[in-house]
Amino acid sequence: MKECAFCSKTDKMTGEHIFSDWMNDILAGPWIRAFNSSEGPSAQHDHAELDWTRKVVCETCNTGWMSDIEYKHAQPIMGPLIAGEIDIPINQSNARSIALFAFKTAVIVDTLRKNATPFFSRRIRNTFRTNLSIPLDVNIWICAYATGTNRADMFSTYYKGKSPFMGPLECHVCTYGVGCLAFQVVTIKSLWNGRVFPANDFDKLSVPLWPNIPLGFVWPPRSGALFSVEQFIRFHRRWENCVSAL
Repeated sequence: MKECAFCSKTDKMTGEHIFSDWMNDILAGPWIRAFNSSEGPSAQHDHAELDWTRKVVCETCNTGWMSDIEYKHAQPIMGPLIAGEIDIPINQSNARSIALFAFKTAVIVDTLRKNATPFFSRRIRNTFRTNLSIPLDVNIWICAYATGTNRADMFSTYYKGKSPFMGPLECHVCTYGVGCLAFQVVTIKSLWNGRVFPANDFDKLSVPLWPNIPLGFVWPPRSGALFSVEQFIRFHRRWENCVSAL
């Protein structure tokens, strides 16, 4: 039987929203929802509301600590960003609240991959459940998403490669856009601690959120936004110059 993504329970599995139900209260539909992964071509559909769920977590996790992430952390901070509000200061505590939601999302997305060992180990997932600890090899960026339509986009790609400084490495990139907000979770596993930096101009549009957000940052980034789905896709694929897709 399939185990909960965050604990070993197999009973009372419940549907976890990929795009949270509370997001429907911020921007009214219809929504254009797109999904793309390393396993196949992208799929895009029109939806009256965001209702995409997968039974990958148990009832205890879903209604307990995961619900706290949604309503005590994500909704209060992310809601105004999704709605397109401006001049919002984001301090390190706010950044952590967004990062908790972003990392939880990356783990959930990883469970959707079929016939593959999870990228995030059971130990990492259990540790996140027990003390909300985000691994040291996780880096997260945020940027404004301004397509003029209500979109919900989620892209997931796995890479492997070799760095002259870090040796063999594996990488998971999860890029998530909803309303006027996009974030990107990049997790790199290697023998040595270090970071891989993509070589393109998206660092001018995106802002490091985790592990540290720039002191005094005010939303949205003054340097611009992603103004099209094509830009969103290029933003997601900016890691291809660093590592090779699986």
